[in-house]
Amino acid sequence: MIKRGIVMLAALGIIGCGVVALAQSHTIYRSQEECFLCGDSSNSILNLYDEVDGIGVLCFNNFMVSTLGVCKEEPGRSGSTTTINSSGDSGSIIKVDTNANRRFAEVDISLRENSCPDEKRMSEVMCKSCAESILQNNKYDVAFIDYKTREIIPVDETMHIFYRGDYVVYGVSSSEDSIKYLVFYAPEQSS
Repeated sequence: MIKRGIVMLAALGIIGCGVVALAQSHTIYRSQEECFLCGDSSNSILNLYDEVDGIGVLCFNNFMVSTLGVCKEEPGRSGSTTTINSSGDSGSIIKVDTNANRRFAEVDISLRENSCPDEKRMSEVMCKSCAESILQNNKYDVAFIDYKTREIIPVDETMHIFYRGDYVVYGVSSSEDSIKYLVFYAPEQSS
């Protein structure tokens, strides 16, 4: 009888630990209305780009947008600029060299040990649907983003070229720790 009681207590202890672990691993996401990506949240940084018809680079782990500075909505820009953004915590580093006069940018993404999307960080500003889509479709913690549609275009070392609106993105090179792209503002010529 005592053995049976000890076995029951041990079983309850194991079940209890499992329930506690499950409760601790449960991730709470934003509602779709409050989602950084698909919602209408007034505090989303993407709202700043609602009127911009272009693309940028988005880091999923710190929600920073690296603008390329080559779009038609930025007519006052001239010269060359360099911008560097880091997601910290050994995540990716994004370096953008822009030549506004020629309307192109070089995007150099330095990959580090933890250059992958972080579900916990994304859950703080995204709905479950957007976070799960990013986790399933993105190998790295950065991607291109279409400002108008908020479509995510994954960074991929095998992608050599893609078109988005008036932009052409060429994959220039990739290695174990770096992926480089050239982005051109290249609207179709009207006849």
